[in-house]
Parts: sequence; C-alpha cells; structure tokens
Amino acid sequence: MILVDYTKIDAYLEEHIPALLEDLSRLVAIDSERREALPGMPFGREAAECLSRPNNALAVEYLRALKERGSAMEPLALPRVGAGHDSGEESDCPSASAIRSRIFAGGDWKAMLPEASAAILSREMEAGRAPVRLENCQRAVLFQLRRMGEEDFRPYDGGNEGLYHRFYAAVHSGATIEEILSAAKTRRYPMARLRRMLLQSCLGVPQARRGETPPYLRVLGAGERGRALLGEMRRTASLPVITKPGHVRRLGAEVQRVFDQEARCTDLYALAYPDLGQAAPEGEYAAAPVMAGLKKGSA
Repeated sequence: MILVDYTKIDAYLEEHIPALLEDLSRLVAIDSERREALPGMPFGREAAECLSRPNNALAVEYLRALKERGSAMEPLALPRVGAGHDSGEESDCPSASAIRSRIFAGGDWKAMLPEASAAILSREMEAGRAPVRLENCQRAVLFQLRRMGEEDFRPYDGGNEGLYHRFYAAVHSGATIEEILSAAKTRRYPMARLRRMLLQSCLGVPQARRGETPPYLRVLGAGERGRALLGEMRRTASLPVITKPGHVRRLGAEVQRVFDQEARCTDLYALAYPDLGQAAPEGEYAAAPVMAGLKKGSA
C-alpha cells in the first residue's frame, strides 16, 4: 500500500502532463523495440513503459479529473498484483482475459478463481446464464451496425479523431464481429477501445460528455457497514439513492430516462446467455440489492 502526497502529484501534473500525453501519442504508433531509440523523450523509457500499461494510464486520468474538479478526495495508489491487464500470462492471480479464454476453450478454470467466485460462476453456468459471449448474439449486433450510416457512428468516437470513418468502413468489409474489429485495429486504436465503440454503437450509449454526471446512485449490494451508510446517504447524498427500482418513477423524468436505458442494456446483455430461455426482459426492474449478512425476512 502506497500513500500519495496529492500536493506533489498536483504540481507534477500541472508541469508535465502535456509532455506526457505528447510522448504517449507518439509511443502508441511505434513498436516497443524502437521506443528506447526515440529522441527527445523527456521522461525516458522507464516512465514511458510505465504509462503504456493501461492501469497506470487510467490512474493518471483519475488524478487529472480530481484536479479539474477541485476534489477533496485523496488518491491512494495500490500496486496491481499478478498478471497485467488483458494478459494471457500464467499467474497465481491471472487476468480476467486469461480466465475467460480458459473457460471458452473448455479448460480447467476453477483453480484460477477464489472458491466463492468459482461457486457462483458454476451456478450461473448450470442455469444457462454463463459464460456470456458477444458471439451468442452476433447476428443481432451485425444487424444494428449495418443499418447505421457513417455519421451515425460519430457520437461513439470518444477521441473525436475520425475513428468513426475507419470503423464504418470496417463494418462494411467484415462478415463477423472479429473481422470488423481486426479491420479497424491499428497501433493507435487498440482492441479494447474498438470493442467499447462497437458495444456503445450497438446499445445506443454515446460517450459521456465532459463534466456529465449520473442523475442517481444505484445500490447493488451492501454489508452491515454499508447498510448503516445507506441510512446516512438517504439524508445527506446530493443525488437520489436507488435501492428499489420500482421507486424510479417517483424521481423525475431524467432519472427515469437513464434508468430505462440501463434496463434496456441489461435486456440486450441477457440475449448473450447460452440459454435464451433465461433471457427474459425487464430484469433490472425485478432486481434487488444483495444485502450480505441479512437474514431472510429482515428489513
């Protein structure tokens, strides 16, 4: 565990972020063997390699957001343990990508998960609700993508770099989801960003506008301490706290609109279940938070 001096980070970001971002934009366009030879890198190869890892780059973005908002939140940096993000390397703590690959390949995956997590996944598999794969609803995804015009993809181009032109061309050249993603991929546009754009386009959920905040807080689960905090949040939170989806209709048109969109996305997600008989709609409106340690029948 590493405690962070936020004042030092704030000063560091103020001075160096523009140069860091310029370096990163150059680094993504070249292979790793050539990075060391690049001239004019003010932070050196070690810093560049550090920031090329997704979790570290994301941490920088969080710090920037805290600074821009003038937040009183104090960041705490924790090291990533085990395999790297999206890595297939063998590890006592493997990446989610490695676990999914093992499951899809029909291999022995249970030892890769904590016992409690393996039990939950086994239960969902037996019920026909796992593993969820985009390929299970591939025709529906392709139908939605092919009916979109080129300009229809613009709201889902998060970087406003013209990626939507390339993505549109890929949609009209590939016969499968994987072919579309492979056709659109470059060193500048990694697969994770393309998958996100594909899903946003299919679901109709554009990139959030800068400074946009959600209109409510959704509670998915709580333990004893969390339930005590919930009572305080109901009195002090600046946004409505939703524990019972049936109460959404009381909270105004904007809350209803966003929650309906969330519910539609869940309904579409269910179409990727192995057993379509488990994919009944309106799942979000029937869902209740998981209250750990609470006896059945307790309030």
